[in-house]
Amino acid sequence: MIALFCFLGVLYPSYIYPLILSFIPEKKLQQRDNDFYKSIKISLIIVFKNEVLFLKSYKDQYLHLLQSLPNLNLIFINDGSSDESEAILENIIHERLHFLSYQESLGKNQRIREYLRDKENLKKEHFLAFSDGNTHLIPEALIQMLNAFEDPGVGCSSSILEYNDGFRFEGTYWNNENRIKSQESLIHQQGGATGALFAIRVNTYQEQNDNFPIDLAFSLNALLSGYSSISIYKSRVFEEIEQKNFAIRKHRTLLRGMYCAFFYLPKLIQKKRYVSAFCLISHKIIRWLNPVFILLMLLNFSYFSFTLILLIGLAFFPYSPLYLIGIFWSCIRAFFHFVFARNLKKW
Repeated sequence: MIALFCFLGVLYPSYIYPLILSFIPEKKLQQRDNDFYKSIKISLIIVFKNEVLFLKSYKDQYLHLLQSLPNLNLIFINDGSSDESEAILENIIHERLHFLSYQESLGKNQRIREYLRDKENLKKEHFLAFSDGNTHLIPEALIQMLNAFEDPGVGCSSSILEYNDGFRFEGTYWNNENRIKSQESLIHQQGGATGALFAIRVNTYQEQNDNFPIDLAFSLNALLSGYSSISIYKSRVFEEIEQKNFAIRKHRTLLRGMYCAFFYLPKLIQKKRYVSAFCLISHKIIRWLNPVFILLMLLNFSYFSFTLILLIGLAFFPYSPLYLIGIFWSCIRAFFHFVFARNLKKW
């Protein structure tokens, strides 16, 4: 019985949960104006640290964004870079491009919240968008994402992230994530925005723990406030794979996500956002528990169930069994560090 429970628990987030979502009626966006983005003011905030290789390649895209979106302000925040990243961006001159620089590294999540604590920055704009220094942005992606806010019920809108490795490694993981996020978006209940590019209404922002990942926390806060959270299929951004310190980065991302999810879960239930709570449990929390389910299979000597899960995993990640091991180890470490309330490092 334990083996069956754990087996279904592993399959649930990627297979059973999407099947359940398919039976929930879709919600339509109230969107008619393809030029809605021209009528709103928006700041796009990008925090970077040692992104010199990406910024060299992408510096022209920022000028293209400013030319294509007349009401866009670009805010770059240098979080303690030790390479030439700052020098590259300082050479880009535009009246709507602003630059902040810090010698000490506090991390993306904290730097963005520091910027937003200045109430004057919140008063300037209708919407706030966020991206990364290693994200390849195109104007159409930002435009499609912003046009979704024509629907007054949308509080958080995000892009679809694609990795340049296609169906290998992190790209395979994100193909699965995008499939689930797209299904959640059909019912306006996406529990975690795509951190590579997403935006929120200014009035949905609230002070939060600096360690909470902004993509998860800001979208959950929009749902808590009674708005919807969606991803836009036609809005796509791209990133290169970063293999360096993959397991460490994944561990920190998961641990931050666990703290954030368990902070918002009781609040969603208290506010009677039951569908949002269900999606958060199904998409995030049960998936994070998958390594625990697998360990329970082994401890229960359920080798048949374990072998089936292993074969499914290898079929899903056919090029990288080492990637599966890295994910497994990162989840296990994050789970036990969460249970024992371990503190987080900044980046």
